[in-house]
Amino acid sequence: MTVCIAAVCEAHSGNGPFVVVAADRMITIGELEYEPAQTKLINLATRTVALFAGDVQFHAAVVPRVVAGFKDVGDEGQNITVAKIAELYAEEYACYRAKWRSVKFCFG
Repeated sequence: MTVCIAAVCEAHSGNGPFVVVAADRMITIGELEYEPAQTKLINLATRTVALFAGDVQFHAAVVPRVVAGFKDVGDEGQNITVAKIAELYAEEYACYRAKWRSVKFCFG
């Protein structure tokens, strides 16, 4: 079971609210469990991180395409909104699932 947690905090420094996140590293494949050095947390943009659960192969395929999408909208991750990142992720998720279904359908 993956553990991902986030909390919004109010800083007294005047920098506004921020989010503290944590995730485990345990990966389970069938009966095998191990903790790789890779975390289930990735920096997507300057001020945006994502926590992942589920199919690691899926996230490994989708995340680079989402980050590449920042360039398509004229942003290197400096000013992109969470809403735009979610939109890009949803689009890439749909593309990945469509490709996966067509391969599964073709090869049984």
